[in-house]
Amino acid sequence: MQPYPDEEIVCLAVNRWNPPSLIVHVPGDGHAWQAEFGADTGCSSALDEAL
Repeated sequence: MQPYPDEEIVCLAVNRWNPPSLIVHVPGDGHAWQAEFGADTGCSSALDEAL
């Protein structure tokens, strides 16, 4: 899935049957960043600050 210009995608996957639960952030720059709940994605984004 590719975001439209000026759009970001955040996907939350609970993964109850296959932990860990994940957050995937696609900021529209061609990258997808992944983190477990309670951690940040490491890309110093506004999402990381919110987490």
